[in-house]
Amino acid sequence: MSLPNLIRDGDDANWRRSVRDLVNMLVRRRLDQGATADRPRNPDANTMFVDTTLGKPVWFINGSWRDAAGTPA
Repeated sequence: MSLPNLIRDGDDANWRRSVRDLVNMLVRRRLDQGATADRPRNPDANTMFVDTTLGKPVWFINGSWRDAAGTPA
């Protein structure tokens, strides 16, 4: 399937790079991130936060922040 020329600007490699950059920008804006001290105070269950102090994502599960292994973080 090909896209109409008015959506596609330039060659395929540049177009794919532009789409990738746009998706990455949207993902970064959507993810909450910051230092450990910046974590939300009253998060909803299963809220994800990228902890830049720890250098990894954490989730608010069962009343506490946990990393991907389920270890308190």
